[in-house]
Amino acid sequence: MTRGRQRRLSRSPFAVLALASTLFGCAQIAGVEMPELASRSDRAEPRSADADEPAGGAVGEEEKQNTDSHAEGIQVTDVLDFGTVGCGADRIENLVVANQTDKPRTYKVLMPSDAPFATDFPLEGMIAPRDHIVIPVVARPTWSGDAKANIVVTSEASFATVPVGVVGAGATLEWMSTSADIGETPLDTEGTTRVRLRNTGLRPAAITGFDGATNDFVATPGQLTIEAGSDAEIEVKLTKGNTSTSAALTTTLAPVAAGLCAPAPALTVTGRRVDTTVTVSGADWGKKDCGTEPADTRAVVVRNYSNRSVRWTLLTPPSRFTLQGAMAGTAPSSSYGSPGTANITFRARPLDADPARVTETVTIAIEPTSGGDRVLYHATLRVDVRGAVIAVAPTDLTFRAKKGESSKSESFTITNTGNETASLAWTFRRTAGGPAWLGNPQSTSTRAGRTTSVALRYQPSTAPPNTATLTPSRSGGGKICNPDALSVVTMSGAEP
Repeated sequence: MTRGRQRRLSRSPFAVLALASTLFGCAQIAGVEMPELASRSDRAEPRSADADEPAGGAVGEEEKQNTDSHAEGIQVTDVLDFGTVGCGADRIENLVVANQTDKPRTYKVLMPSDAPFATDFPLEGMIAPRDHIVIPVVARPTWSGDAKANIVVTSEASFATVPVGVVGAGATLEWMSTSADIGETPLDTEGTTRVRLRNTGLRPAAITGFDGATNDFVATPGQLTIEAGSDAEIEVKLTKGNTSTSAALTTTLAPVAAGLCAPAPALTVTGRRVDTTVTVSGADWGKKDCGTEPADTRAVVVRNYSNRSVRWTLLTPPSRFTLQGAMAGTAPSSSYGSPGTANITFRARPLDADPARVTETVTIAIEPTSGGDRVLYHATLRVDVRGAVIAVAPTDLTFRAKKGESSKSESFTITNTGNETASLAWTFRRTAGGPAWLGNPQSTSTRAGRTTSVALRYQPSTAPPNTATLTPSRSGGGKICNPDALSVVTMSGAEP
């Protein structure tokens, strides 16, 4: 049997499995049988020992139809479905390419970029007459959720597109606020604030502690489990400390958990110990989607630690937030060591389409309890507007090649200037001519501040002209703040 020599994969267990698969393929040829080309997703799958999710189901009929192929003289595995794989783990599926002719044929494999699929098998070489090769493809998901792409196999004038998919399973944690400000806390007292930690992944997150905890800042509970799709409240405390002087303090807290699909997120925590009997905290709405109107309210809290009530007055109402209540009021005196409190409640106005942090400072005057001047306090109102802002360019691609020949690559890009990942699914549609298009994506994922490039080639199986379209739609990630930018990419192929 003649075929390219297989290189070892980066992990020795893969090499053993790959070699076993290749030898099994050789045994089939020796027994005058063609290789098994059925999709893995067509066969019964066991469940992982540590997961409830079934192992199959990453690629469906929509992905199978979302391809272009002209496979004459070759037979190629129709789909690679890796099913559900834990983040940080991996799984191997075999891509089989069979030469159905009586002559040797060259082959070339085009692997997707920016996707968790790879192989150490030679990507080009020769297949003997009536022979086949077995290419072990490894999926190593690095994020939670679907990852789908296309692998293209070419052989002379033939080409076959193989949809490939994996569901990355694990926990992905996200703070629902970008920062936590405990505000001012009188000396020898304890200040607190509460933030929420969400698990947007597919498996529970078992948190065993928080990196960044200090003698000044602690987070409770220190150990907890957050189920997939759920969130939990974390109380962050500024401790009493062992000081008699005012000081501004800060730290960064990050949850400690195993099996995360992405690095643990960091939360910046600030607080200030002050020599005073009255404090005023800010109001933070946390993360909100662009182009929405938050339905919830937040309060600026006046805390009175003295034994007399104090009167407060909001000097000027904010312009970007709406006051919900009176401009003045009273904070009662402290009782049994707990401060008397008064809430000045606000509602965020409709948010802009552009993601950015919206902040505004309000001034609250506190009248003295006995003589003296009133004291002015400044509180910050804040909402973090989130989303993806994309640009697709160019949206018209022109290719030139003769029938059975291949053009040079042409590319379009997706640029994301927002602050959330832009996850897009692409629908391919041939509008004129026969199969001709290589490299059309199943999906793309473009992180904030990044650009993703998609390279396409034109290899007409019928006489030109040929035309096709790629239509994007949101498939997860952040909200698309400028949906009009979901532009159709038009591909036109003609004679050189």
